[in-house]
Amino acid sequence: MAETAGLPLPWVCPRAPLPPAASCWKKNAGLLDLIRTLVDNDTAGCTVTGQLWVRLAIARLVSQLRKSGHAVGERTAARLLRSLDCRLRVNRKSISSCSHEQRNAQFEKIALLRARSTSEGIPVISVDARKKELIGRFRNDGGSKGCRPRAWKYFLKHRLADPFNLTVTVAHCPAGASKWNPVEHRLFGEFAKQWAGVVLESVEIMLQCLRETTTKTGLTVTAELVEGTYEKGIAITDRQLKALNCVKDRQIPNWNYSIMPAP
Repeated sequence: MAETAGLPLPWVCPRAPLPPAASCWKKNAGLLDLIRTLVDNDTAGCTVTGQLWVRLAIARLVSQLRKSGHAVGERTAARLLRSLDCRLRVNRKSISSCSHEQRNAQFEKIALLRARSTSEGIPVISVDARKKELIGRFRNDGGSKGCRPRAWKYFLKHRLADPFNLTVTVAHCPAGASKWNPVEHRLFGEFAKQWAGVVLESVEIMLQCLRETTTKTGLTVTAELVEGTYEKGIAITDRQLKALNCVKDRQIPNWNYSIMPAP
């Protein structure tokens, strides 16, 4: 969690009007883009309200901006964040059942992997399971996210790595932290706003809502119906798992690994 650095309470309001000094920020069109880049890996969001927040301490953000040649103070940086509809995450101490000692290290590893892969022209794909949406005359219904570690690895191997001769590197978000996955707030949150109040009476209506989802920053959505029957309860044996040619990361092996194609 980031610290609020003693800023006054009105600063945390994400929709408050910008102060008159905001006009001078527009003279440097690249400043807001730079801030977006700096907080990109530290941004999370709510899929219901669309609210974004960052965990990067305001003092650290100011330090990074000054290193890039922008002489801004903490109050100005906070207002710039607010102009992007972002706010800092306020510390609220409570007992967490899913905290992990390597949580922060994993976030840093994911950010490094994303940056390195992007610079080398390697595709970076965010994967997340959307909650279930009932089709028909139902009221809004929640769902769940889950994973089948063995089946996930097995089918990555046999349907992606082997057929296309690819090495697939996987980095999982820590448990309970899927909101920090970019696809969660950049895509799923926009879905929720798009079909808010719409009765999803058919698959066609759902697909139309998905395809019409756009944002001011240029998001476009391609949605296709995949017809097929998927077998439930697939069990991957220990023998099949050992044959996957899965190379685990040395530092955080449970959350990071590479699946190699067949020789």
